[in-house]
Amino acid sequence: MGRTTDRMFYFVLADYGNRGHAFVETDVARNSLRQVIVDIATGEIAAPPLQILECNPVEHVCNDVTQDIAREVHARLADGGEGCPARLRDFLDENLIAGAADYLDRAAGTFDAAAASSDGRRKRLVTDLATRVRQAAE
Repeated sequence: MGRTTDRMFYFVLADYGNRGHAFVETDVARNSLRQVIVDIATGEIAAPPLQILECNPVEHVCNDVTQDIAREVHARLADGGEGCPARLRDFLDENLIAGAADYLDRAAGTFDAAAASSDGRRKRLVTDLATRVRQAAE
């Protein structure tokens, strides 16, 4: 392989709903850690991300950096004072901690307690987290 492949490349596996899961197409010149974070946070990557891989084909390295990217996206949204976009709720809650998306909404003044309490999936995430915390303490 040529020199241009001796660097990290980022592959975002996204959820396209009933069309299935696929990697997001991106220009190689724009493919960087920073750009993936920006594209997810700003909605340039509109489909909800499921997993992000960091690969260097020359070094035979491939790492799952999904949680690292989720932390950076969360920090970027928090710094911007924005609530959590609906498309990122599951991504942040599953890869950080249950309630990470709600934290952004609370900080932005857009938290909807009624919606949060009626969302069965969010309740399960919080219940699962509480169970894990309780088990770890025992």
